[in-house]
Amino acid sequence: MLTSMRVLVAAAATLGALAPSGPAQARGSLECFAEVPGVTPRGVPTTFTYDDGQATSVNRGPDDLGYQPRDVAYPHEVSESRRFGGAPTQVTSHWFTLSGDQLREVTEVDRRDPRGLLLAAEYRTHVVRRNWAGVRQMSIGQDRDHLYVLTNTDQLLQYRLSGQDGNTTVKLAATVGIGFGTIGALAYARTVIDDGARSDVFLATDADSGELVELTIPTDDPTAYVRTVLAAEGWGELRAVGRTASCLNTRSGRSYDGIVGVDLDGRVLMWTDRDAADGVGDDIVSRGVLEADWRPMAYSD
Repeated sequence: MLTSMRVLVAAAATLGALAPSGPAQARGSLECFAEVPGVTPRGVPTTFTYDDGQATSVNRGPDDLGYQPRDVAYPHEVSESRRFGGAPTQVTSHWFTLSGDQLREVTEVDRRDPRGLLLAAEYRTHVVRRNWAGVRQMSIGQDRDHLYVLTNTDQLLQYRLSGQDGNTTVKLAATVGIGFGTIGALAYARTVIDDGARSDVFLATDADSGELVELTIPTDDPTAYVRTVLAAEGWGELRAVGRTASCLNTRSGRSYDGIVGVDLDGRVLMWTDRDAADGVGDDIVSRGVLEADWRPMAYSD
């Protein structure tokens, strides 16, 4: 299963000149990759991209969903690369949306040219579950196994995904915990395996405290989750966040993981993180504002 949202666009710019917007500031010449998924008010899926110092939105039309989702969730594969060559290629992906009280599965069919560039996209949706008005946000772990949802009653729930792509079934597996009502944004970050036990790790923001945290959730024992604070303040105003960015310092040759977020005013912000998997946040550095006013509804990936 391929998620077309996950195609990162190269960006080359000297970001030290950008105005800082996060908890820290640094200088340096960086070549960066960044993206944010979104949907326009007309229901057209779009991707914010930062390319060679230019912020753009790439709409995946001409078709549309017919609605603007409350939230979206994309599967995350172990490998999401694909080679293109020869004749135009048709690529099918499957992802999920919240619309009203419905959980819907979207089948996206992209036509791409021999270089992999999008020519056109079509969408088909079907209702997976009803009476989901109490779900406010969701994210999928690795390999399309589990869907994690935040509810209006402060719960974090784990659902099991099964069935064929395009005809997925969803079944409640466990209550991860309660007290998650202040989580403002939730995004899958990575999966770790420790002594054979697999855990999905999510990046999250706390709208009350302003903290940036990681939630490490064992897939087979989700109530044993661990909450780790990466940064103590400055992250509470984000409506979307994700580790869908990376940078290379052209002077030193050092590569950095990245975090990209969209705040409540529509500003797209980026931070570098020297090591996204180290469980600490003292190496997270603001790289400034990539776009001052991005209009589509932004989502965590």
